[in-house]
Amino acid sequence: MLADLSGLPLEDSVADDFVADLAASLMELHGLRAHSFRFARWGRTSRIIASSQGLIPRNLAKRLDPHSGAASLAEHQVDFERLLTALNESRAARPQLDWELQLRESGAQPVETSGFSMLGELVSQGHLRVLSGTRFNKNSLLAKVQHGMQVWNSGDIRSGQPSSSISYFDLAQAYSRAVITEPGDIIFNSSGGPTATVDAEGSKAVNFPARVLRISSPADSEFHPEVLAQDITNAESANWRQWAVRMVPANSYEAMRRALQLIDEERQHAASRIEHLNAISSHITSALLSGGLEILVPERLRKDGPSGTN
Repeated sequence: MLADLSGLPLEDSVADDFVADLAASLMELHGLRAHSFRFARWGRTSRIIASSQGLIPRNLAKRLDPHSGAASLAEHQVDFERLLTALNESRAARPQLDWELQLRESGAQPVETSGFSMLGELVSQGHLRVLSGTRFNKNSLLAKVQHGMQVWNSGDIRSGQPSSSISYFDLAQAYSRAVITEPGDIIFNSSGGPTATVDAEGSKAVNFPARVLRISSPADSEFHPEVLAQDITNAESANWRQWAVRMVPANSYEAMRRALQLIDEERQHAASRIEHLNAISSHITSALLSGGLEILVPERLRKDGPSGTN
């Protein structure tokens, strides 16, 4: 029996299945045929000849996906199982959003209503600050979010997720004065139609022409990042100074803050599930097209729809 575990993380699932393969290799012929090997493969002794190359033929050890050109079948299985486990675990019950909007009673004490102000005036008065992004050299940015600091680009604002990063070394050496976001900063862009998103976590760089809108005082409850981002996205003018933004009444701020925080948590949870689904879809496609793996569909999913109902 031959097996190749190079490049695989030695997780519990990998170790358990490898030990099972080893145990099965000690069985008699009928036991060998009944076992579904995950890592080990048959190999004729007459063909196993020590040389400068590996003992496992390349087309056996690395049956590559024709599109990725990298991941082995075993890696597909390990990653697929990990992603599927994470996806199924994320199906845990989420809090029910059982809010209601109702009309205030006619005799109730009147409350403050939201007022509008021009963004340029609020910046001039010091309530808000507009910070310019850094002009990064495109060669300094990594195409994917890897080790280093994440970077907001103009094209990332609609998706709400940074798509590139820069190494901490390059950031310190060449861009020591780069603006770094703080929790609650609004990342916006005025060219090509106003767009904005909230950086809830902070600690990210911003690539020009994207900019940062920051609430000067966190204790200032007249402004809420989500409200500002919505108003910017709905603005029509290309001049950010002429954007009308709403201020939040003091007696509505806390209830709105809690509701929007929960919505943001649910949004992140949904985004994580979508990311896992996309990755699982890619693994299934690559694995099946490689010709070396097949997918086993449970009987209930063959008869019924995904929800388990006819």
